[in-house]
Amino acid sequence: MMRRIVPFLLILVAFSGVSEALDEGLKDYFGEMLVRVDGVLAALAEGEDALPLALNLSMIANATYREVYLYGGSPDAMELAGRFVDLSDELLELSFAVRGMKEAVDAGDYVRARAYLEVARASLGRLFVLLRALPLNTSEVLDTVGRLSAFLDKYESIMRAKMEVSEFRVFIYPQEPVVFQNVTIIVYAEGLKDVQLFVDGGEVEAFPKGGVLNINYAFQEPGVHEIFCTAVNGSKTVRSNTLYVNVSRLGTYFLISGATDSQVLGFLMDELNRPVQGAPVYLIAPGENKSTVTGDDGSFSFQFEGLQRAMDVILIFPGNEIYEPTSANVTVYPAKLWLPLSISAPESVHVGESFRVIITVNASGSYPITLYVNDEPYESVFVNGRAEIFVTPRVPGQLKLYAIFRGNDAYMPSTSNTVIVAVSPINYASRIGIVLVALFVILLARRLLRGRDLPGEVEVGGKVEQSSWEVSPENVPVILRVYRVVYSFLIRMGALPRSTTPRELLDMFRGASFFDDLSVLTRLHELYFYAKRRVSESGVFRKAARVIVASLGGEL
Repeated sequence: MMRRIVPFLLILVAFSGVSEALDEGLKDYFGEMLVRVDGVLAALAEGEDALPLALNLSMIANATYREVYLYGGSPDAMELAGRFVDLSDELLELSFAVRGMKEAVDAGDYVRARAYLEVARASLGRLFVLLRALPLNTSEVLDTVGRLSAFLDKYESIMRAKMEVSEFRVFIYPQEPVVFQNVTIIVYAEGLKDVQLFVDGGEVEAFPKGGVLNINYAFQEPGVHEIFCTAVNGSKTVRSNTLYVNVSRLGTYFLISGATDSQVLGFLMDELNRPVQGAPVYLIAPGENKSTVTGDDGSFSFQFEGLQRAMDVILIFPGNEIYEPTSANVTVYPAKLWLPLSISAPESVHVGESFRVIITVNASGSYPITLYVNDEPYESVFVNGRAEIFVTPRVPGQLKLYAIFRGNDAYMPSTSNTVIVAVSPINYASRIGIVLVALFVILLARRLLRGRDLPGEVEVGGKVEQSSWEVSPENVPVILRVYRVVYSFLIRMGALPRSTTPRELLDMFRGASFFDDLSVLTRLHELYFYAKRRVSESGVFRKAARVIVASLGGEL
């Protein structure tokens, strides 16, 4: 049913100021509720248990009132919603009273049955007044009220035939009300006169004649209250039984109208759907507490400055002598959402060892992210779900890594988690051993490249490379000789086919610590072999040595 209420309210807000369209919408919606009212009355008039129908109507009426109050409906909508809450309350009381009357008659307790009958009659009278005041066509519903009144008359005739009340007695319904709630007080005073009703020792109402009397009353304070009556019987003053009624405080609840844009908006209401005015409301949030006082309409608000992500808070009303305390858990959202950004990296590396930093964004779309190393910008990338950045530390110590998003129209500026990477110094004893191995590799490569067994053509990537110079040590370019040694070494180490092209080989080792050196060698090789350009051969032996040694798991 809430799904039907909310669209109605949206239409209500959209057409505010267009009275004719609004009036038609109100008539349609509350006309359906009036049909439900008639259904409850008809069930009672047929002697059926109408309490489930009355409870369902009460739920719908209260939900409608809260939604109209929350979304700021028109005055007409507010008035009608409030009247239907009153109608549903009376129907609940009427349904309980008729059920109690029938059960008492079945049990032969006609005194108690008569008390429930008077409660039902009083409730039906108030219901009649409410229906007559509705700006809707209520003729059919009023006819049903007449049928229910005849049903109660039938039960009254049964009771009169079975009982004769001689006691001077007082009853109340409901027996345990809350403060400000309407109650019905029934007095049996047959044959008496000058009947007076006292509450807490003070006279409330007087009746010149006796009989079966009913009085509407509402207690203004919680606690235990005393009720009794006095009357004149002949020349004597007599006193009825005494009732002690326990009146409870009113329950309260928070009606939240908004928890976005870094603010909490809402109302403090009592269980009778009335605003609680001038009441203190406290907000408990991580690291701070706030307080305010409700306005005349029960409204309150809290603002948060610099809120970057969703935050859970607790609202508390501590209660007072009239109202019960209440609380509510609320999640407050910033004006813009925080971009879910995180990074991951290894816990420790060695100096000169490249490592991968993985940046993850759990949001659809592509976002510019900057990686910071020791509070300095290192590299920026666009991240669509996930991206990688390689970092190579040059000195031992610690690296503090985090990523920053500068913000856009949808997301506020955001910072990822921080990762600390420990950078260990090089073990020089093992480094010297690796250098000796590298020197051995270089000398062996030079010796092989100077030998007469070096062919003028070599298969690289499935193609036969033919030098444009004569085959002799001084005519074969250094870069060609060096690259062929590196290429052959990596092919054998990886058990790769000779058809693997230099570019395919480079892609296979993307992310390796020696990738940059291999990339330079590959590019120089391509410039010479394909473009026939002379290239700088400075440092190619060292780069080749680093590739070979690093591929064996060492450092150079």
